[in-house]
Amino acid sequence: MHGPHNTVEHIVAPTESHRLALVERRHIILRRAIEIYMDDMKISGPSGIRQALTYVVSQLNDTVSVADYTPLQWLLGKIFRLLGGLAQEGLSPAHLGDHD
Repeated sequence: MHGPHNTVEHIVAPTESHRLALVERRHIILRRAIEIYMDDMKISGPSGIRQALTYVVSQLNDTVSVADYTPLQWLLGKIFRLLGGLAQEGLSPAHLGDHD
């Protein structure tokens, strides 16, 4: 990353580290999700990869994975809901159809 406020910390882990398995599993899932997205959207090349990453990473971060929490919940400590989203509290079947 570039600029005085954007930094990347590079941590080298030994090959026998337990952390390495987590990173390798996450990479496999991310790569497969990107491939599926690009195939579905019929996109390719660097711009297609950027588009896929923009969509896929946020979706994976909202997917329950560790002890029934999402990575976003572990990081921020709460769930963010979009107004009008299907996961909104108080939403009932009547809100989804053409009902009085």
